[in-house]
Amino acid sequence: MNSSKEGMPWLAVFPNYHLHYGIDQLYFNEPFLSYLAVPAIWMTAVIFIFISWYKKQKY
Repeated sequence: MNSSKEGMPWLAVFPNYHLHYGIDQLYFNEPFLSYLAVPAIWMTAVIFIFISWYKKQKY
């Protein structure tokens, strides 16, 4: 992972970017909850897509 946030700002779309910097925040005893928002959104979206796919397969 690039240690500079300015190098590739488009990486902020992916959850691994936020997890990486969230772990850095934990390491330095700084607030990290803001970094959990994007992974939570991705997780919710994936679960929703899986449920809708499963319902289509069932009927």
